[in-house]
Amino acid sequence: MQEMTIGEIESSFDSEWVLVGDPATDEAFNVLRGEVLHHSKDRDEVYRRGLELRPKRMAILYLGRPPEGTVIVLRVDFRAVGGLPAMTRVPGSSPMPVLP
Repeated sequence: MQEMTIGEIESSFDSEWVLVGDPATDEAFNVLRGEVLHHSKDRDEVYRRGLELRPKRMAILYLGRPPEGTVIVLRVDFRAVGGLPAMTRVPGSSPMPVLP
């Protein structure tokens, strides 16, 4: 697929999981653009495709609103990211550090 901006990705894949290869990000790690490698309403399918393709850099985005009452649990292995804190953002919130 071709490189797309985040606006193009959001308008093309509403309520889908999207695997983005070589994502360009801002200083808060928000994805600005990248190559859409795969997309699906099935999260596990997108994860499997990421494991198959093994891109050097990737982001997995969900482009919908979580159902009411959904709890999001994040886990970061700091050894895997060089011991530096990683950043994440839940739609509709401001960027926040992920703590162990």
